[in-house]
Amino acid sequence: MTCHINFKLGHYRQVQRLALRLALLLKRVEMKILRWSSGIVALCLLAARCRGQEAAEALYDQGWQKFNSNQVDAALLLFSQAIQTGTNPDLLGRAYESRGQAKERKNDDRGAIADFNRAIQLNPAGWKLYYERAEIEPDVADAIIDCDLAIKFNPQASDVYSLRARLFARKQWLDAALADFNTSIRLNPTNVSAYRGRALARVRSNDFDGAIADYSVLIQINPKYGRYYYDPRAWAKVGKGDREGALTDMNAAIQLDPTNSYLYSDRGWMQCDRNAFDGALTDAAQSMKLCPTNPEAYLVRGMARLGKNDRTGARDDFSRAIDLTDTAVYYSAVSSKEVFRDLNQGWIDFAKGDDEAAVASWNQAVAESPYVFKWQIQPWIDKARDRSTGSGR
Repeated sequence: MTCHINFKLGHYRQVQRLALRLALLLKRVEMKILRWSSGIVALCLLAARCRGQEAAEALYDQGWQKFNSNQVDAALLLFSQAIQTGTNPDLLGRAYESRGQAKERKNDDRGAIADFNRAIQLNPAGWKLYYERAEIEPDVADAIIDCDLAIKFNPQASDVYSLRARLFARKQWLDAALADFNTSIRLNPTNVSAYRGRALARVRSNDFDGAIADYSVLIQINPKYGRYYYDPRAWAKVGKGDREGALTDMNAAIQLDPTNSYLYSDRGWMQCDRNAFDGALTDAAQSMKLCPTNPEAYLVRGMARLGKNDRTGARDDFSRAIDLTDTAVYYSAVSSKEVFRDLNQGWIDFAKGDDEAAVASWNQAVAESPYVFKWQIQPWIDKARDRSTGSGR
């Protein structure tokens, strides 16, 4: 009896150990299944994320196809979808930058700056982002800071130095501007923007020989667009006192672009400067024929009429030029309609015989604009002063 009980007890313990082992085995299998299923879920999530990333990249690429074909609205939509779909910081940074460029194309500078800000948060060492933001930043000081940051991350970027130089010039810091233009040209000897900016800065510094040299280089770099450089080189020659050389350059510009109204009005101004008033009247007439709303043509004809002592006709022309500044879209060497009105008002006052008011208006125009130079109107200032003192009577 005792042996039978001991046998049963031993059998029971064996079964219990087997059951425990089986439970442990099932637990291990369960853990492996859990790990396997977690891996499957992770793989599924990764696959979904990859598909989302691929979709975002595809949207981004399509956006650039639309942008390059000038379908800017479609590009904006696709870049926005790429931003909503993507999760990769690199893609998001590129998409924000691209959308900013599209907004800039749509003249939405505020929206573009907001997107460039987001792109910079994702890529704070991206020098081009600071450069792009600086190009449209309305505050000159902030734009200069962005250029500083762009140069910090890429000290070889010629275009950034050129942009910062133009910003320095707007602040009237001509020495700093010239230094940056020099660096820009050293880094890229064919940087057209840098040569143009340096030429203007040199004119403003009365370095007419340097400006003439820069415009000559521009003509060599791109003879096809020589018309854009013969004209300002002619003005630099006027500043130097080389009136015949200036006229030669204007003739070359007109030969390259014979239907440009503003070239004739510019040459007419130079004709007045040489006291060749009949030639100036001919150029003004041709300028008006090509573009009847060109206010500079009336300005030049008014100057020529003054030179021929037709004060009534001159006043009418100057008044007409002022009226056209409010209605016409025009290219001018001056930087604003207000400056142009001041110039014309000076000649109106001169035609009326109010020499003091005339000189004051001309000086105001020079003070207001970095693109109006006193040497351009100095002959008329001298005439007004001579007449007011009696020496010109």
